[in-house]
Amino acid sequence: MSVVEIDFATPESRPSSVIVRDLVMNDEQPFTPLLVERVKGETQLFVKQVKLSGHRYIVCRNEAEAEKDKADRQAIVEGLQKQLKKGDKALVGNKAYRRYLKSVAKDAFEIDLGKLAQEAAMTGSSS
Repeated sequence: MSVVEIDFATPESRPSSVIVRDLVMNDEQPFTPLLVERVKGETQLFVKQVKLSGHRYIVCRNEAEAEKDKADRQAIVEGLQKQLKKGDKALVGNKAYRRYLKSVAKDAFEIDLGKLAQEAAMTGSSS
C-alpha cells in the first residue's frame, strides 16, 4: 500500500484529482486533533487517514491556515467586485483575481462562485 500525503499549504500544491476532492476529503471518518509545539507557539492541526484503492491518504488540516485562506479569498472577492464595476479587462492580467473569474461573454467576466466554494471546501473553511 502506498502512502499519499496531501499538502494544502498553497493552492498550487493542492491536488486536483477527483478521487481526492470527492472521496478523500468527503470521507466521513472524523479528523483527529493534533497539537504541535513549536518555538514560536503551538500549531493546532487535524489529521485523518483514508484508504482507497490500495492507497493510503493522509490529510492534515490547519485551522489557522484555513481561516487565513478564507480572509484572503474574501479580500480578493471584495477587490474583484470593485474592479468589475470599473471594467473587467484588466483583471485577467492579475493572477490572484484571474483564478476567481469566469468568462460570461466576449471580453466580459464575473466572479466564479463555484471556484470560490471549491477552494473553501478544499481548505476546510467556508466562504
